[in-house]
Amino acid sequence: MKKLLLSVFVLTGFSLFGTINFNAIEGKDNDNKNTLKPITEGIRTIDSGDTVVFDLTQITDLGNAVIFPVSVISDDVILSLDFSLKYNQTDFNWDTIIPNTTNVLNATQNFNENDLTLRFSSYTLDFNQGYLLSEPIVDIRFNVLAGVLDSSDLDIVAVYLNGDPCSFIVKVDAAVGLENTMKKAAFVNVFPNPTSNFVSLTCSDNAVAEIVDLNGKSIISNIELNAGQNTSVATNNIASGIYFVKFTSSNKTQFRKLIIQ
Repeated sequence: MKKLLLSVFVLTGFSLFGTINFNAIEGKDNDNKNTLKPITEGIRTIDSGDTVVFDLTQITDLGNAVIFPVSVISDDVILSLDFSLKYNQTDFNWDTIIPNTTNVLNATQNFNENDLTLRFSSYTLDFNQGYLLSEPIVDIRFNVLAGVLDSSDLDIVAVYLNGDPCSFIVKVDAAVGLENTMKKAAFVNVFPNPTSNFVSLTCSDNAVAEIVDLNGKSIISNIELNAGQNTSVATNNIASGIYFVKFTSSNKTQFRKLIIQ
């Protein structure tokens, strides 16, 4: 696990995207007059015993996408969940974060291009029960560009419950983790990128490469690559724009973006 970064300024009720008021008010007496009292029962101090679980043992493989759940282990009433993470952008592309429990009334998510960090913030106004902890709070969906998602592809930056920092686990099965490592796609490289006159393609395995446009139309096909050797391809006759290089080996098909100027 990479080093946990907690350089975010934290206040009680702090959310990655805003502020949550935990001083909820409830109650009416028989005379229909408001009887105001804060609902704090069951809400205790968030500490290392409260844990957010990123569960990679429950991955659903959709072929071109994967989905895995995020749940919470806690003996407290959980009213908000916030987390931020970095991920392997070479092999995966973030698609969406899907609230999974009906008690999530407001959820915000975004990917910041400046610090390459995915952030999620959510809360509920059900102060009597909070989130239903018997089920995952959210599911995270990534589109698969190459490889198999495992714990090395995630770098959890920060996690918060009820606005306070807590512990987290990236849950993996030891046997599955070994299998994922063995199935990791071959190393590929496209250089220089951007380019004008030529591009050098490299793959650690024997492979066949193809340059395709954004519509999937083949521009240059059947480029044979020998394992570990650079193969130069002329690009001076290709119009400026964004393309993809498709690498196909016995192990995996991978794509890399290519910019021609």
